Amino acid sequence: MRQSGFEFDTAHFETEFLLDGPRLIRYLRMGSFRNSTLDSIRDRIFRSWPRERHQLKRLVARNEAFVKAVLGVTGKSVFVDTSKDRLRVRALHKFSSLDVRAIHLVRDVRGVVASRLRRRAGLSACEAARQWARLHQKLEIMLSVLPERKQMRLRYEDLCGDVPGTLEQLYHFCGVKPDIGSVDFRTVPHHIVGNPMRLDNLSEIRLDERWRTLLTEDQLEEISLVAGPLSDRYGYCKVAALNS
Repeated sequence: MRQSGFEFDTAHFETEFLLDGPRLIRYLRMGSFRNSTLDSIRDRIFRSWPRERHQLKRLVARNEAFVKAVLGVTGKSVFVDTSKDRLRVRALHKFSSLDVRAIHLVRDVRGVVASRLRRRAGLSACEAARQWARLHQKLEIMLSVLPERKQMRLRYEDLCGDVPGTLEQLYHFCGVKPDIGSVDFRTVPHHIVGNPMRLDNLSEIRLDERWRTLLTEDQLEEISLVAGPLSDRYGYCKVAALNS
């Protein structure tokens, strides 16, 4: 990183796209009007400000230098980034030399709602479904800056149902050899503290469909009313709860 002109501390990467400014400006910058045309106009207005453009390009340059440093040290050709902020994809696509591609990971809204209800007391199925729909609507708008050939939508359920086949599709999309590695994540070293699966005894990917017995008919109906059209478009059919 220093060779690229950047000071770097492993405790503080400073690669997040957190631009400063008044709270309202930060909200407008990071939010979405849920309309690709309006979002595009908003982005052009922000980029027309010299200070904003300078901040954005500075962050893009730091991120690009970091990616290239990691690839150089590891001898790899593809860098996978799991961050999800809206600015990153658009900024790297527009201002960097990186070949930016995006994987849109989707899970059945019913599974997401059941998971959130277990973790957050007082949250309703309706609100949890609304949060799911808003998130993916924003992600679709965010991804609209990329050509279709550089986007891939991946369903969690498809991955769990056919891990080798789905990984082969992912590897092809990323431009790497399909025999890159084992489906058992414990066969390779891990250096980043994160997913608690690292600490479990499980070594396989399993489909979690506890929502089938956790959600009531009324909750399923609420979810369908709020997120049904988007869920249908992602290929999820309406299924009744098993505890009725």
